[in-house]
Amino acid sequence: MSRGSTGGVFLRVYIALVAALLVILAVGLVGVSLVNDWRAGQYRQRLAEAPMTLLTALVAAQPEERRNAWLEQEQERTGMGLALTDTEMLGLGYWERRELDRGEVVTRPASGDSGWRLFHRMPDSDTLLVSHILPVCPNVSRSS
Repeated sequence: MSRGSTGGVFLRVYIALVAALLVILAVGLVGVSLVNDWRAGQYRQRLAEAPMTLLTALVAAQPEERRNAWLEQEQERTGMGLALTDTEMLGLGYWERRELDRGEVVTRPASGDSGWRLFHRMPDSDTLLVSHILPVCPNVSRSS
């Protein structure tokens, strides 16, 4: 064997090792990103669970004909959008409908502007309580 051919083999092996390491790095970064997105979604969902359960119970305690007026009053008091709507009108996906059927809160980024939309099913009903929450600016939260 000539010296040139063995050098070429080693070079090819090292290039293959570097390529494999780059592929492993890329797969690892994508995996970490996906897990982080899932974890952040779970965190938002757990964070919104208690307030949405309380709001849903308060709305359910109101008489049927007074619910919209009560929601408008609470909307002015809290500064977040509140509404009752049917499940079919929102166009939720399979997984979101499944979470709502299990009594969980569904969180979605608000379309068009910043903030979040939260969905929670009313007890013994196909109606959803929808809440639109704007993000709190750190400067605003420190001033109060």
